[in-house]
Parts: sequence; C-alpha cells; structure tokens
Amino acid sequence: MPNPVLGNANVQAWLAVLRHAEGTANRKNPYGTAFTGAQFNNNRPHPGTVYRSSGYASAAHGAYQFMPDTWKGVWGGRNLPMTQANQDLAAVKLMQARGVDPTKPLTREALAKLAPEWASLPTLAGKSAYGQPVKAFNELMKVFNNTYGRAPSTQLSINRPTPPPPPAPSSGLDQSSPLSIPTRLSPADLINSAVKGLGISL
Repeated sequence: MPNPVLGNANVQAWLAVLRHAEGTANRKNPYGTAFTGAQFNNNRPHPGTVYRSSGYASAAHGAYQFMPDTWKGVWGGRNLPMTQANQDLAAVKLMQARGVDPTKPLTREALAKLAPEWASLPTLAGKSAYGQPVKAFNELMKVFNNTYGRAPSTQLSINRPTPPPPPAPSSGLDQSSPLSIPTRLSPADLINSAVKGLGISL
C-alpha cells in the first residue's frame, strides 16, 4: 500500500526539485539512472557499481543519486529493491532526518539543511557543501512551483498578465446610436392617433 505522505502535493514538488538538482529528471527512467547517466535495473537492490566521469567517481544510483551506504542506512542496513516507491520514500526519510518537513513549502533555509545530503543543493551562501556544481535557489523554486501547480503566498510569486474581461453579451442592437425601442400602444391610443391624423378634434 503506498505511503500516504507521498500523495502530498508539497512532497511531490520537493521530490521533483531533488530529481532536477541531481540531473535525473529528464532521463527516460530517472529511477534507473546512475552517475554519468548509466542505466540499471531499479527493480533490484542497489548495485554499488562505481562510474567515473570528468575526474569524479561515484556509486550514486537512482533518481536521488543514493550512495550504497546511504541507501542501506535508510532501510536499517537492508539493501531493498530500488523501486520508484522505495526511492521516493527514502528521499523523504533523508529530508526528515535533516530536519526538513517535506509537507511544507520550499525555502532557502530548508535547502541549506539538505545541502550536506545532496551536493547539488545550495547552502545559504549559494554554494555546494562539497565544492561541486550547484543549482541556484530561484531555479529550484521555479521547479517547485511548476510541480505544485500554483504559487501560494508562501511560494515564489510568478507574475502573469491579467486577462481582459469578457465582452458584455450582445443585445442585438446597434450600441453606437441612441437606443430606439418601439412603444406598444393601447387600442384607445391607436384610435386617438388615427383621429388626430385626420385632423378631427374629439
């Protein structure tokens, strides 16, 4: 049965931010992506394979780039299959362990608390805790808001032009000239009008 916390809109927005920061969001299968973009079977336990690129070596695997010891540590020493649900829940557990409530909106302070866990997240100084490439706060906030679907007051405000008001319903009359509505006359008025037209005084 899915963990109910994963159904929270803020939690899903936070997870999208982490995937974006770790560079797996645009992969065909973020949950089966290892360091360097190598693919693996994420229905199996953490493989622990080390990949090398541009002077870096890492055994990070999955949407949130879990190191082998980190992955096992979340699950009490067990090397569980790296399914999407397990990875999402593991990321939430790591956030909570760092003192961040993922059901709350994203803030600079919250990102800074997570910077020691994910090197791609900025500290309050806007840098990586490990001297690695880092994502800017505004970029991550944009991802959060776009995933959440709207921008509450506690999130980044995105200015959008106010749409013009819809046109008033047409009455079928020419509004550029004075309104002329025929007057309905009573039978007596019609007789008087006819008599006057004949020049007869009543």
